[in-house]
Amino acid sequence: MAATPRNSTVDTIRSLALVAICIVNVPFILLPPELALLPGLTLADQLGVFLSESLLQLKFYLLFAFIFGWGLATQATAAKESGVVFKRRYFRRMAALALLGCLHAVLVFNGDILLLYALLGCILWRLLPWPPKQLAALALAMLPLSVVCLTILALALDALPDSAAPLTDYAAPGFWQLTRERLQGWPATWLFLLLLQAPLAFAAFICGVIAAKQQWLQKDSAAMQRLRRFVPWLLLLGLPLNLLFGAVSSGILPAAGELLSFAGVVLLGLAAPAMSAVYLYGMVWLSWRVSLHKLMLRAGQNSLSVYVLQGVLAGWLAGSYGLGLYGQLNQLQLLPVALAVALCAMLLVSGYAYSFGKGPLEQLMKRILA
Repeated sequence: MAATPRNSTVDTIRSLALVAICIVNVPFILLPPELALLPGLTLADQLGVFLSESLLQLKFYLLFAFIFGWGLATQATAAKESGVVFKRRYFRRMAALALLGCLHAVLVFNGDILLLYALLGCILWRLLPWPPKQLAALALAMLPLSVVCLTILALALDALPDSAAPLTDYAAPGFWQLTRERLQGWPATWLFLLLLQAPLAFAAFICGVIAAKQQWLQKDSAAMQRLRRFVPWLLLLGLPLNLLFGAVSSGILPAAGELLSFAGVVLLGLAAPAMSAVYLYGMVWLSWRVSLHKLMLRAGQNSLSVYVLQGVLAGWLAGSYGLGLYGQLNQLQLLPVALAVALCAMLLVSGYAYSFGKGPLEQLMKRILA
């Protein structure tokens, strides 16, 4: 397959998304389930959750999915132009990603997204020949489907007792006991993620394919100029709804506002993609004008290794086999901790890739696909 010039905009988006995803994930590793999903009454807990849920939750996973779709379409086009049969290689990659996702869920963090992305990626393959207008129509159809899924999720969570929260208790003694707990909790977490993310992630995959077909990420592209005109309207829609979701998640919204709380969760299906589009434009604009440090860009090029290592480091901070910080910090204190975990993982993987050419998991995937 002919080599394709590296697009630094893609690496910028991946790098910044990795930081945001880590900030969202770390509380689900370092806090007990009842505090991660139902934060305490302290102002610090409420403020930490409000900032994370309003500004970050789900938005950057969608950007990750967007780049996933872009990468698929770009590689398929390059293979076609080179006369290389790409289908078998692609499905081997999805199988390897699914296996890695299962191992990641059991051994590291049962909030894994890799298995979901692999399954959606298999469906996405069938859509590659579609023209952009058909793809856009299908992506838009995912929004009401997401609202339906979030409605089911909100009703289900409301019916569950607090003790049934689908998260791992990192206070378990020893790594292997913790692994057994992750395995037991994975089915419930998988269903949670399916309802929360699947329709919107698939829509983002599709938008990534459209972006590759229409070269959205090329410098000063017409598509980005059009998106700029929509940014104020997207903010007008997305910002209030995301703030409402943050208020619901953090407990800032009074319990008496039950209907408003329900709406805050359900309307995330519209709020998250609106803000993701705003963030996408902001990151693309930034990448056209400012170059991130090469270590950050290298982390974006090896995002699979960085994503997994973030969970490994956070688990070590939380678990009894590591520093044992599980339940010791509040939500606000976890924000700088999560930022430190994200940057540490990025630096470690970047240093490894600088010495050996690729991150460790990227090397493994390359060998599988060879």
